[in-house]
Amino acid sequence: MLTVVRNMLALTTLSEPLIKIGIRVMKSLSINEKDFVTMAIEIINDIRDDDIEKQEQEEKIKSKKINRRNETSVDEEDENGTHNDEVNEDEEDDNISSFHSAVENLVQGNGNVSESDIINNLPPEKEASSATIVLCLTRSSYMLELVNTPLTENILIASLMDTLITPAVRNTAPNIRELGVKNLGLCCLLDVKLAIDNMYILGMCVSKGNASLKYIALQVIVDIFSVHGNTVVDGEGKVDSISLHKIFYKVLKNNGLPECQVIAAEGLCKLFLADVFTDDDLFETLVLSYFSPINSSNEALVQAFAFCIPVYCFSHPAHQQRMSRTAADILLRLCVLWDDLQSSVIPEVDREAMLKPNIIFQQLLFWTDPRNLVNQTGSTKKDTVQLTFLIDVLKIYAQIEKKEIKKMIITNINAIFLSSEQDYSTLKELLEYSDDIAENDNLDNVSKNALDKLRNNLNSLIEEINERSETQTKDENNTANDQYSSILGNSFNKSSNDTIEHAADITDGNNTELLKQLLIFRQLTIQQSKVTQGKERDQKRSKLTHPKTWKT
Repeated sequence: MLTVVRNMLALTTLSEPLIKIGIRVMKSLSINEKDFVTMAIEIINDIRDDDIEKQEQEEKIKSKKINRRNETSVDEEDENGTHNDEVNEDEEDDNISSFHSAVENLVQGNGNVSESDIINNLPPEKEASSATIVLCLTRSSYMLELVNTPLTENILIASLMDTLITPAVRNTAPNIRELGVKNLGLCCLLDVKLAIDNMYILGMCVSKGNASLKYIALQVIVDIFSVHGNTVVDGEGKVDSISLHKIFYKVLKNNGLPECQVIAAEGLCKLFLADVFTDDDLFETLVLSYFSPINSSNEALVQAFAFCIPVYCFSHPAHQQRMSRTAADILLRLCVLWDDLQSSVIPEVDREAMLKPNIIFQQLLFWTDPRNLVNQTGSTKKDTVQLTFLIDVLKIYAQIEKKEIKKMIITNINAIFLSSEQDYSTLKELLEYSDDIAENDNLDNVSKNALDKLRNNLNSLIEEINERSETQTKDENNTANDQYSSILGNSFNKSSNDTIEHAADITDGNNTELLKQLLIFRQLTIQQSKVTQGKERDQKRSKLTHPKTWKT
């Protein structure tokens, strides 16, 4: 079975889907990964060597035909042709003889022959045709997709880099260069140092290459970050991460390459989800690209964002906080953009290409709602991430000039999640901004009712928190009094003649000062009680000694 698969993969007429399946079958039939790589590279070398040998045979047949043609030509042409052939043959003989003599001199040490002289005297090597190189690169790419062994432990792949992949990256033919970059990216996944060394080349491919090369290079960059993380950037001899962020930013803004936009968006969402990228500005660009009207016709991009952004926001509280930090600025920019779009005088402008601000605001509120988080805990009701977003919105409210947009925002603010377990200061701050808008802004009845509803809800929650705080304070005071009484009772079960210092020694260090004061108060109370008891005894004695006389 393995022999059949190997022979099949050696066929140059095999289609690409069959090549991919054949490589996978060969991997399953191999003893181990090293055996698989050895067989795959042998197939690639055989295809390339067969092509070179075929070229040499064709050249020999061609030269023979030329010689035969020259023999039957006119005498003058025959003489010239024969002379030219003899000259060519003499030149080749001279090159070969000089090469052999140089080698002999170097071995025997008889001359001042350098290695460069020997290299210059070497006959030019034959190269495989472009079609054959494409076949070899196709097989190597499917092979590299199945390899997990580090590049430092695999000499065969390192040699393949030098003989096939690197020359392909430098090739001027677009299809060969694209396959070369793909193979280079797969090799970079196996070695972090190779990835660091080639990040600049990959960035240049995205910046300067055609659409197909940009697409492949973007895939490679995303895969490198997914495997190696941020270790490939920001360091000595490494590419600056800000430069790569700018590359992604430019790709997202270029609606002339919709496929590249999709691959960049999907890749960035994956990297943000894995916390490889944490830049707020780049994340804001992602969300703006989702709502931008110029991308409304790119259905693949919109679909990718519609799935990836909610998954990101609901996967972790830190992700939702990043959305909350950037959402207010996103809303303000989109409101300005929507206003410009509606007031545009260009007849070709599609005013329905962009969502209205109220829908965008509802979407942002939904993404920042802590109740939508996965693996919710008891602290969800205390989360203020959505409150922070609404406070930021009310802060920028004055920067919105269009009254229609203001109404769209105010009428949707009651979709926010409120709870009495949330932070008191945050609720208070939200109420202050709401009161400020109610007092200083000229609102219509609908907006005023919506804002009053929010204010009433906030006032109710704040009153509830205050009442709960007072009750809690009373309970704490009662508990403290009970603790003090218990301490006093335990302390005075002993003889009342014990000194203050002795009583303080038997108590905990944290209650020493308090207990001293209580002991002093207790002693004063005892002394006063003794005085009172003495007066009562004297009065009784006086009554017994001088009894009262009753009137008859």
